[in-house]
Amino acid sequence: MEEKIQEEEERGYGKTEVFPIVEGEEPIEEVIKSLVEGESVFQSYGTARVKVGSKIKQIPIKSVDMEKVVKALSSKKPKPPTDRVQIRANSKEGKEAGLKRDRWVEVALETDEAYQERLQEYNAELGYLVILHGLNVQLKTKDGIIVWEPDNPNRQDKEEALRVLRSMGLTGWQFTQISDAVRDLTKFAEEELEKNSEEE
Repeated sequence: MEEKIQEEEERGYGKTEVFPIVEGEEPIEEVIKSLVEGESVFQSYGTARVKVGSKIKQIPIKSVDMEKVVKALSSKKPKPPTDRVQIRANSKEGKEAGLKRDRWVEVALETDEAYQERLQEYNAELGYLVILHGLNVQLKTKDGIIVWEPDNPNRQDKEEALRVLRSMGLTGWQFTQISDAVRDLTKFAEEELEKNSEEE
């Protein structure tokens, strides 16, 4: 049992002593002397605080590789329908584009109702995926089957984990609280990475 707890601590499960940097707090600076393959020096850990009734629950979270998450859903991202419209050379748009003669162009219909519905569904799935990758705890079915284990790709069933996560009754506000906490932690990690690159 002790070995299992130690292994979970090494993986960062339940890590709550490190919180996302909040405004007004000074970050602790550390000089990195070397970068070693396999070490996650840019991985950040924190806690999402979620209000449930009169209680505040703390959920261990970690920073997320947003590029990886977005890429996983790239094939599902909807594209707006287009329409061909003619831009007159002497119109405001034509003058701004420097047209010498009238031209037909493809225009994206961003306000199309069906497209907006698909976009909303895509954004919701992206939000759940960000939360899923940001959780630093195991996700289990009601039968106790692990469907998502952080940092262990062999124990990550994305579709089943998303189903379990959606079935947990998160309110819109709770969803936002967790998602924002993961994004803030990730943003801080990415900003530090960019800052370090600029200083080199």
